[in-house]
Amino acid sequence: MDGGGDRPVAVVCAALNLEYEAARAHLPGPFTEVVRGGTRYETSVHGPWEVVLALVGRENTGAAVQVERALAAFGPQLLLLVGIAGGRRDSRHGDVIAASVIYDYEAGRDADGEFFSRAKSLPAAHRLVQAAQAVSREGQWRRRIQPPPVSEPRAFVAPLAAGGKVVTGVASRTAMLIDQRCDDARGVETEGYGVLHAAYVNKGVDAMVIRGVSDLLGDKTAGNDARWQVVAAGHAAAFAWELLDRTDPDVPAKREAAGVNGGETNIGIQGSGNSGNTIGSVGHVEGDVHVTAAIAPDNRLRAETRLLLALLAEHEREIGTADDEYTDAVDDIRGAAEGKEVRRGRLRSALRSVLGFAGGIVAVHEVAQRILALTESE
Repeated sequence: MDGGGDRPVAVVCAALNLEYEAARAHLPGPFTEVVRGGTRYETSVHGPWEVVLALVGRENTGAAVQVERALAAFGPQLLLLVGIAGGRRDSRHGDVIAASVIYDYEAGRDADGEFFSRAKSLPAAHRLVQAAQAVSREGQWRRRIQPPPVSEPRAFVAPLAAGGKVVTGVASRTAMLIDQRCDDARGVETEGYGVLHAAYVNKGVDAMVIRGVSDLLGDKTAGNDARWQVVAAGHAAAFAWELLDRTDPDVPAKREAAGVNGGETNIGIQGSGNSGNTIGSVGHVEGDVHVTAAIAPDNRLRAETRLLLALLAEHEREIGTADDEYTDAVDDIRGAAEGKEVRRGRLRSALRSVLGFAGGIVAVHEVAQRILALTESE
């Protein structure tokens, strides 16, 4: 287990308790409870995988924060968000949608009398899309559904639309916005974009959102929810576990041994928070030697910068993203989130720029200030 054992890790997360229980039902156990940073997880073994179950809560921002914590704690290869969604187009109750793309339909600029949409999208990992298409085509995932369904549900690999609103009417303003901006979305949900964005800023994790259709937007009632939510969550979980079985863990490539090269040699003085370590080559060094001061992001710095990126994406509408200074600052922060060496002064300058654009968004200020504290010189 990347988070502390020998097995590769897959994180399976859900926003609602009924979704969590549907996913958990496919693991035979035993289960081990793990607490990291106050957040509780359950782990168990499934084939070659160490599976981590996580309850991430609702809506994009909250889900992104919790997924960030899970990714930092366990270092998984795979991330699956499993649960329910409202269906669009010709979807039926109980159908499964494995999201090839997630749209953030709420992004845009709200001006006097007019809303200018800037809908954004994030794709699922290519290998998971390929595997999901095979699972959908072959149909064996239905054998995992208990009790067996009266009529066979369908499965689609198609886009989903995600936003903070629960859509309960086909003629609502949000439903019409989705019709205009995300017409090919087969369903609507509330956490997927935040979860995929958390995976996007983490190197080495493949992610996908899998939803069962529990309502058709216009028929969302307490009675229908009681009938279909558990069913839809079970169908999504069945598809997810079939997908997991069809996905082999990556075998980490062996790192090339460091050699002696002619030409330029760089010796980096790397820091992590307030402590620094000098690193260099042992033995003969040929060519010019350059000494640079840089930050080698540790786990906490990477986790904080990833969280900041997720918050910036969530609040894009308030911040606005047309300014080149803001774009350059986000690129520098993304470099730190991806584990690249970033010059201390450059990262601190980027953080200050972002704070200037963020205005009164408290969450952004809190995270940026924590990162500034981590990057303070001795």
